[in-house]
Amino acid sequence: MTTLEIPGLLLAAVLSAPEQPTWFEWVKLGIPVIIPSMLTAGIVGWASFRFNRRLEEQRRVYSEELARLNIALNTSLQEKLEADRAQRTEALEHIKRDLQDTLASKARRVEYLKTQISTIYGPLAFILELCNLRVQAAQKINNAAEAILKRSEERGPSAFLNDVEANEWTATVNRYFELSDKSNDEAIKLLQVGWSWIDEDDQAIALQFVYGVERSKIEFQEKQGRRLASKFYSQALLAADALEAPVVVNPTFVSRMRDKLYAKQRELSGLTVLHEQRLSHSASLSSQSTVKQAG
Repeated sequence: MTTLEIPGLLLAAVLSAPEQPTWFEWVKLGIPVIIPSMLTAGIVGWASFRFNRRLEEQRRVYSEELARLNIALNTSLQEKLEADRAQRTEALEHIKRDLQDTLASKARRVEYLKTQISTIYGPLAFILELCNLRVQAAQKINNAAEAILKRSEERGPSAFLNDVEANEWTATVNRYFELSDKSNDEAIKLLQVGWSWIDEDDQAIALQFVYGVERSKIEFQEKQGRRLASKFYSQALLAADALEAPVVVNPTFVSRMRDKLYAKQRELSGLTVLHEQRLSHSASLSSQSTVKQAG
């Protein structure tokens, strides 16, 4: 029953009364109606108040929980962002250090190759090639002289080469060999001075070259002719025990020094280009790292 129904009930009670009700009767008539209505209104109001209070309390709790969750989420996201940024920065720094170490290593290799080429391999290859050309020139003269002698077998040497011409032939060939010996001496001096710059795998063949030059001087030149008897070099007589005749030019050594020079030149050219490219890339990485750290 609501408060709006109270006047209707009172009116019904009054109309049903036989006479005009007194004040006390009015009170008696109103008490059964008013008190339950007031109780009902109070209970409803109290329940509504408690409900609203409880709703407000729940709203406050939920708001605080939501705020706490937002703060925790923002903190977690911020920490993750900071961790990711730190990881990216560390990764970039690691890449930069590796690249700098690589560039430093390449730079040292470039300087080492330059010194090798200018100190030992370049000059040595030139001298050996020149010595080889001089020996080839002497051999060509000897070949031409032998062809002349073959044609003069029936008519005598003087028909094609007189004594003066034969002496000039011998002197010319000897002069080429003298120049070759000079080239070999210069090559040995280069090896003595630049021995620390020669590759380890070239040292054995270089020593064999020096050994061959010394043998040629001792066994063929010091007495202006062969010092040891030809029997020492006869494979037909001594087989495997025969001495190998020393040579003025070691073709294997000449070819190896030529190939090594070309290989080092190609490597140096590639390293120089690569070094410049990586320097540019390193500068780009450094710039990107600075921008990301600032961000």
